[in-house]
Amino acid sequence: MKKIFITLILLIVFSTIVNAAMDPRLKECIQRGYEPTHDSEIQYCVFPDGNKCPLEDFNNELCGLEYKTEDYCVKESLLVWDKDKCCEGTEAYLPPNVAGQSTCRDISLSQKISDQFMYRPIFSITVIVILIIAVFIVFWILKKRK
Repeated sequence: MKKIFITLILLIVFSTIVNAAMDPRLKECIQRGYEPTHDSEIQYCVFPDGNKCPLEDFNNELCGLEYKTEDYCVKESLLVWDKDKCCEGTEAYLPPNVAGQSTCRDISLSQKISDQFMYRPIFSITVIVILIIAVFIVFWILKKRK
């Protein structure tokens, strides 16, 4: 029984969802809503009108300057590197203990709190232990009164 309990605790502690972070060179292309693509060994940023620019040239402002406007925001559920670039009503969010890339999300405080339980197993275990201790104390007090 003890081995099962320890195994269960270890599974809870080490169970997390892991996502890989995106290549930071894609930042300017993706945050502005353009489509990254590659052709043999060269990565490109494809613009809405079909024009494309090598990603390194786009990042170094050697081409595609007309597509690099400063007045843009990242729409909900899209990847974001700069936290201040999310559109109004959304914020850059990455759940706790998840390795990956933030996305702009319209997230409530209750969702953030529930994510603490989902993605930080040790937090969940701590809360459960505190609740069990509280229940034990209440029963102990009630038993003493009798």
